[in-house]
Amino acid sequence: MDPAPLAGLIPRMPQLNLVLLNAGYWSGDRTPGVRAITKAGNAYFDIAMDEGVGGLERLIAETSPSRVLFGSHYPFFYLSQPC
Repeated sequence: MDPAPLAGLIPRMPQLNLVLLNAGYWSGDRTPGVRAITKAGNAYFDIAMDEGVGGLERLIAETSPSRVLFGSHYPFFYLSQPC
């Protein structure tokens, strides 16, 4: 799904707080609409599936540090505890 059309809908709902899950997939050249969504309103992006070299850096550059949220993608991936 292309989230780019959300950039036109978000300003119509100023009280909306939207979280796009697995934002690593949506950032970069795959979806140029991420920057437009960020400018449109209260949209946040989690890093659950942000894989690859420089993925987090790219997402922060396209959005802002205050728009990036931690996401673990639990229960598919889980944080291990030291023994």
